[in-house]
Formats: sequence, structure tokens, C-alpha cells
Amino acid sequence: MKVEHINPFIQALTQAFQARFDMQMVHEPPSVRTGTSPRAWDVTTVAGIVGGCRGTVLLHCSSAIALRLASVALGSEVTELDDEAADTLVALLRDTLDTAAARSPDLDFAVATPVVLLGAGHRAAFEQAAPCISIPFETPAGGIEMEVALEEDMPSPASEA
Repeated sequence: MKVEHINPFIQALTQAFQARFDMQMVHEPPSVRTGTSPRAWDVTTVAGIVGGCRGTVLLHCSSAIALRLASVALGSEVTELDDEAADTLVALLRDTLDTAAARSPDLDFAVATPVVLLGAGHRAAFEQAAPCISIPFETPAGGIEMEVALEEDMPSPASEA
């Protein structure tokens, strides 16, 4: 995966986070993640990508951060990870991916509806033909991590026949 294909995702998440929560975020250096070992996070929002590339994008955070973000977005205190809290995280990832797609027309991808996974020590395992790039972010709400795994230039089914 090329750096120029990761940068639109970083920029898009930063923009979506600022727009949704009126908070700045700063990313730390990206790294390659290997394996599916349990993470420190207990909330993951995940969406698949298909089209000129395919892959998966995940946003990880703690329950406390998810509740804080939902409270900011909804304008009142959220005390449990209910459907409204999950919808806040889904909307953040959807905004991020829509913006990244607009900034990366050469990748030509569509996004599946994001879903939220809950639970301490959960694993997000998926077919990983491409390296998974992990990008940690610091925010006033706490740490968030984005993982992007894209396989580029997929041949169309018709060209494989």
C-alpha cells in the first residue's frame, strides 16, 4: 500500500472528527500491524471497501472515549453504549470514508455500511491480503486508532476469465 493512499484516510478522519466533535486530533507515526491478537480497545467500528481496491478500515477506541464522543455529538450525557452511541461511531467512520474516497479518485472504491463491535479483548479478524497500517491518534477525548488494509488494483472478474 502506498503512502499517498493512506494520507487521504488520515486527513479525512481528522476533518470528520473536527466537524463532528469540534476537537482537534493529532496522528502519531503509522506502523504495520500483524496478527489478530486482542487489542486494548473495547469498541471497534469497521467497514469494508470494494471497487478498484478492496479492504477494511477500522476505528478503535475505549468505551469511555466512545461515550464521551456520543455525549458531545448528541448534546447530552450518554452513559451506555446504546444504538445512539453506536450510530455516532458509524457516522464518524462513514464521513471519514466518504471524504477519503473523494480525495482518492484513483482508488475508485465504495464503502459497505460500517458496524460496531463491542467487548473487551475482542478480535477483528479478516482476510488480509494487504498489510494493515495502524495510525494512532491523540484527541482531547483520549486515544483513537485507525487501521487501514487495502489491496489495490484488483482485476475485474471478467478479466480473470
